[in-house]
Parts: sequence; C-alpha cells; structure tokens
Amino acid sequence: MFLAAKIRALKKAIRSWRNFEHRSELKESDDLRKRNNELDLIVESRPLSIEETTELQKNKIRINDLDRFRRLDLKQKAHIKWTVDGDENTSFFHGILKGKNRNNKIHGLSINGTWCNDPQLIKQAAFDFFSSKFKDKWPHRPKLTNSNIKVLNQHQKCSLEEPFSLDEIKKAVWSC
Repeated sequence: MFLAAKIRALKKAIRSWRNFEHRSELKESDDLRKRNNELDLIVESRPLSIEETTELQKNKIRINDLDRFRRLDLKQKAHIKWTVDGDENTSFFHGILKGKNRNNKIHGLSINGTWCNDPQLIKQAAFDFFSSKFKDKWPHRPKLTNSNIKVLNQHQKCSLEEPFSLDEIKKAVWSC
C-alpha cells in the first residue's frame, strides 16, 4: 500500500513537471519562430550580419529539435494509449473481413445444367474449365525444316549487346 502511494505521488510529480516543460518548450518554439520571422523581414531590407545569420541558423536547429521532441512525445503517448486501450476497431474490421469472405465464397455452381453444392465437384469443374483454356490447340505443330535460315555468328551476337558508338549516334541524329 505504501509503495502504491509513492508511485502515485511520483506519477503526479512527473506529470506536473512534464506539463511545465511542455508549456516552456511551446513558448520557446513560438519565441524562436517570431525571431526568425523578424530576421526574415530584416533580410528583405538589408543583408544580415554574421551574428544574425548564426542566430537564424541556431534558431532553425532548435525549432527542429523541439518539433522532433514533440513528435516523439506524441508517438510515445499514442503507443501507450494503444497498449492500454487496445484496438477498439478490431471487431469492426473482423466483421468487414468476414462479410467479404462470405461474398467471395462460391456457394454453388451450375455444372452441365445441374446445380451443384459439393466443394469437390466445384473444384473439379473449375480445374477442368481452366485446364481446357490452357491446352495447346495444335498438339502436332509443323516443324521448320528449311536449312537455309541465316544464323548470326559469334561476333554479330556480341555486337547486338554493345553500347552505341558516337559515330552511330551522330549518323542517327543527322539522318533525321
């Protein structure tokens, strides 16, 4: 009991410290952004001094750091909330998936004019239908018997894979 009270007090202290830090980080970020806007207005009228340029760069770096810290804090809070609460939409999404599965299921098929509900017969009918679609229409194709077909030699084969030469490119461009 004593330990639980200490943990609650510690949690309360950390929460108040984090709220204070969060407010101070927001104020610092707003102040830096305002100062950068002032420096941007000065740039339009005159060039910035070296000190002003370094201040502008440091401000941008600090703003990016503060934004990164804020994003990490939000990410951690979201993760903790999801861990504690769980995903409340799980049953909704599972219901949608079950409905889609019901709609996509084949409940029956008309095979040779008769309605069939047996899954094995439906599978066999689907297999027969698609295997007939992918059969070779010419089981005995004519053979090429002409021996006068020109064949590339090894040098010609290699020249097909070579990159274009500058002369070939010039001929192609200037022939247009």
